[in-house]
Amino acid sequence: MVGFINTFNYYVLYLIFHNLTHLNYMTVHIFSFLISMVGSFYLNSYFTNKLSQR
Repeated sequence: MVGFINTFNYYVLYLIFHNLTHLNYMTVHIFSFLISMVGSFYLNSYFTNKLSQR
């Protein structure tokens, strides 16, 4: 579930930044990837800690 959310988040960010900023696709890809990586860390931390506390 976290992987799906993370992939969806990356793709939406990529489309938004690419359409709004009209930057090079690689620049937008790197920026979107970094933001998604931070989001993935927090999602994985939240679900891992929540499940391990049960």
